[in-house]
Amino acid sequence: MPPTPSIAELVGEYQGRESIAAGEAFEVTSENIDARTIRKELSTGLKVALVPKKTRGESVRLRLTLRYGTAESLAKLSTAAELLPSLMVRGAGDLSRQDIQDKLDQLKSTLSQTGNAGDLTFTLQTRRESLPEVLELLKTILRKPTLPEDELEIIRNAMVTNYAQQKTDPLSLARTAVSRRLSDYPPEDVRYVASIPERIERWEAVKRSEVARLYSEFLGGQHGELSVVGDFDVDETLPRLEALVSGWTTSTPYGRIAKEGDVEVTSDREAINTPDKDNAVYLAGTVLPMNDANADYPAVLMANYVLGSSGLSSRLGDRVRQKEGLSYGVGSFVNASPIDTRATLLVYAITNPLNIGKVETAIREELQRLIDDGITQDELDAARTGYLQNQLVERSDDGEIARLLNENLQAGRTMDFHAGLERELAKLTPERVHEVLKKHVAVDDIGVVVAGDFNKQAATEEAAVGGQEGAPAP
Repeated sequence: MPPTPSIAELVGEYQGRESIAAGEAFEVTSENIDARTIRKELSTGLKVALVPKKTRGESVRLRLTLRYGTAESLAKLSTAAELLPSLMVRGAGDLSRQDIQDKLDQLKSTLSQTGNAGDLTFTLQTRRESLPEVLELLKTILRKPTLPEDELEIIRNAMVTNYAQQKTDPLSLARTAVSRRLSDYPPEDVRYVASIPERIERWEAVKRSEVARLYSEFLGGQHGELSVVGDFDVDETLPRLEALVSGWTTSTPYGRIAKEGDVEVTSDREAINTPDKDNAVYLAGTVLPMNDANADYPAVLMANYVLGSSGLSSRLGDRVRQKEGLSYGVGSFVNASPIDTRATLLVYAITNPLNIGKVETAIREELQRLIDDGITQDELDAARTGYLQNQLVERSDDGEIARLLNENLQAGRTMDFHAGLERELAKLTPERVHEVLKKHVAVDDIGVVVAGDFNKQAATEEAAVGGQEGAPAP
């Protein structure tokens, strides 16, 4: 037998992994989050919500949304607005894109950004010890972006390539088609939903001068929301948050860009042929004139959960996927604005193109049955329990808490709103859900889009007919 080696020699100078700080047992109920939240307003008017708590690894999450412009002043600038935050992180002060990324890596932090006409959002994930330096880096990005032309070309090429691929992708085409049917704005409006070819044209035409104008004339620290959740010292952090926006103002007026919920949607079926694609996509949707504070919204939420948001145990999952085996994935979801009187109800399925007709029939029948008969007490109880459990799971992520806090700051409410929604859910009855369904949802008001290789379906049907015609008489 070989000799047993010395453990000390094998281990050598190994010191083990870096110790990770343990977090506190923080209950993510609406009441507990509210009790821990500190709300402030910075000198520019920016609204702030802070939730200090011990976290595993001393992690900190930050979410900053800046709002600017109006629907009128931002006309024809929607692509530049989408580009603005991405270009801001590609160069700032004397830092290049690589310098910024190297600094984030050194601080074991991540930074992401999104932009739309009228708002842009930065999200940060870092650690307690790195927070001061990360905030200083964010300040440089916010206040001294160089908006480099060469980086714009890199982003432009990536976006054009991405949209070119979407021109033959069933899911992208269906999603765009449904979004266009649920929106009613002219092409020059920033709320207009552009087709994929139009998006390519806009990205090919966007200029750095448009982005620079947006930044210099529109952007400032006056309007928006900033939330910080995690392991940080409030007294040390507040002055650094103030430094992000102090003195950064603009004289360009700001007005929130609202989206209407009074949209007429018809049940017209749109079929998009995508040759040589294995999967077909079914997507249907409608608009309900309500926000998430509407008295009917809790009932809509539970009806949707029973229909398709609870996975395989939902009505759509049970019939379309489990019983009939027609779909690789099927479900529904509802999304309501906290401010605008607009909610959307969407139903989706992914299937073999040969089965698209059966999928459409099954979904329409289940929708009609839900409207005609309502839901049972057992279904309501299961939906309520599943929804509330899902809320707790989502709020276990500090990034989700930061998103909720920003949403509340914008809507002028606290987490008590969400606690109130949960109280309303507890009082719901199947009869109330049925009443609301019949009031707001009709199958003939749901637009349907299908996308896939329907040439195969036509060829199969033609072959079947031909086979029957050529068969001998019985």
